[in-house]
Order: sequence, then C-alpha cells, then structure tokens
Amino acid sequence: MQSQSAKEARWWCTQGGKSDLRLARQDVLSYGKRKEQTFRVKNPSEHRMMVVLAHEILTIQSERGFSGGLIWFRMWEVGSPELVKPGWKIIESMRRAQGDLRSLDIAPVQVFREDERVELHAFLIQMMAFGWSGYYVPSAEDFFLDFRTSERFFCVAKSEERLKTLYSSLESWNPVKEISRFPKATSKSEAAKLKTVL
Repeated sequence: MQSQSAKEARWWCTQGGKSDLRLARQDVLSYGKRKEQTFRVKNPSEHRMMVVLAHEILTIQSERGFSGGLIWFRMWEVGSPELVKPGWKIIESMRRAQGDLRSLDIAPVQVFREDERVELHAFLIQMMAFGWSGYYVPSAEDFFLDFRTSERFFCVAKSEERLKTLYSSLESWNPVKEISRFPKATSKSEAAKLKTVL
C-alpha cells in the first residue's frame, strides 16, 4: 500500500500503465470518447451488502486475475464532521500501520499491489459507507468506477463489449444504463423527471 498525492495519481492514471485514460479539468477521469460506455449502480443501504458489493467489484476482472489498483478519494468531507471523522480515522490508521503518516489532505490516493486485495476491499467499503466521491481504477483492466456522494457509482468501460461483461457481472445490483455520468443541461420539466429517476 502506498499513498500518493493527486499529482502522483494523475501520472499513474495517464502514464503509469493506464495510458488509455484521460484526465480533464478538475481531474475528471475518462477514456476520452464522445459517447461513454457506462452504467450506474446504487450503493446498498445495509453495511453488510456494501461489503458484498465491494467484494464483487474486486472479483470483476479478466483472465489476468486481480492485479491491484488505485483508490482516489476526491471528496471525503461529506456530511457532519462527527459522522465522517471515523472514516478518516479508519483510512489513516490503515496507512499508519504500513508506516505512512500522510493525511488524506496531503495524499488522497492509495495504490495497492496484487497481494493487497483485502486492504483495497476495506478502502472500497469506506468509500461506499461514508458516501465519499472518488475513483477505483484497477491496475490491469479496461474499466474504472466513479463513486459519487449521492451513494451511487458509475462503471465506465473502455469498450461496449467490456461494458456488457461488467453489466452482467453486476446485474444482481440492478444497474441502470440510461443515465449519463454528466447529464446535459435540461429544461425544468426534464430535470424534474430526471430527479425522480436519480
């Protein structure tokens, strides 16, 4: 486990073996295509089910098997400070156990090796349980997850074929394909309809 700054994460995502990824303004991660291959999944409300979903996310892989990945916390100060501080404490305590003393403010990114699956699982659980936004980018895969503070995440794939396999892997979690990661400006009536779907 190695913490990284946002600057180091930008390099990891675009140069360090993931050169097919692009970062736009405000560190928006994508594959740089006009039409994104994506679907949305709502986080379960029950903690045990979050643990199961996080585990299933880590089992989604190609024939290469699990090879580590990156967690990039982008917004972790969501909600009441008394309620989110335990999440920070868990993350920072796990880091300290590995000899890393940097806080989330300085190093909001964590890179995991192929033998650190349990640690990555624990970080994913915290992201879901506390409703933090951020990314999970597997090391040797052609997809990433974009977690939102609205207790949802988007699965973004490099190709339509890969999206289909990801969708079938997460089908029991009722994914929704029709919703864009970044909805276009809409009229008030369209926005009201969209709000009921989201």
